[in-house]
Amino acid sequence: MKKIFFAFVCFVATDSFSQTKIGFEGGFNSASFAQSGESFLNGYRSSSAAVGTFHVGIVSEIPLSKKIFLQPGLLYFGNGTHIIEQGSDSGYKASAHTTIQLYYLRFPVNVVYKIKLNNNLNFLAGAGLYIAKGLSGTIKGNGEGTSPFAGPFAYSFKDKVEFSNADSSSSQNNTIVKSFDAGFGILAGFGCKIFQLTAKYSRSFSEIYSDGGYNYRNAAFECTLAYLFSFKR
Repeated sequence: MKKIFFAFVCFVATDSFSQTKIGFEGGFNSASFAQSGESFLNGYRSSSAAVGTFHVGIVSEIPLSKKIFLQPGLLYFGNGTHIIEQGSDSGYKASAHTTIQLYYLRFPVNVVYKIKLNNNLNFLAGAGLYIAKGLSGTIKGNGEGTSPFAGPFAYSFKDKVEFSNADSSSSQNNTIVKSFDAGFGILAGFGCKIFQLTAKYSRSFSEIYSDGGYNYRNAAFECTLAYLFSFKR
């Protein structure tokens, strides 16, 4: 990621892009996992709900034409989800709630098209790709149920997420998530001379985590405010 950051700085500093703007952006993420697959156990089901997190970092805007702009960035980005599991099988009944929060160093590159509404306001629409490296994460949750042998039971847990390139797997007190993530994003919003307010959606290309027969991909709705100023050497 150090090489990516160095290449990003060099890219926005080149003389060929004298009209480049650079600045800061941040905002709120409504993050969840996109889910696929089926449970290993008959009668058990899992669903994903959104959790609130955030993103913050630097962004640049490089004109490719009067209406088309390239927007690379470097962000500290939060993903995650709330997983709800419940069901019964062979005399067992159980329900569980698990919250996973993941933080990445993300490098997005978007192509943005601007439509001028008046002298001070533009409509923005765009799409792009991103790559990201996992930095830290936590998992916590609780569950309860009944067993035909032991009767009622309950448990709770909290642990750190382990980022690894090995196959994703989990146990009650450990979660392994893929170290690298890559995906796409789309955006729309409004911009003036120095501010941009956009709504974005991003999603992983492939699964980053697996559990009990289910596969999960990162997904997030984002509300972003960016402050951009002219960058000239």
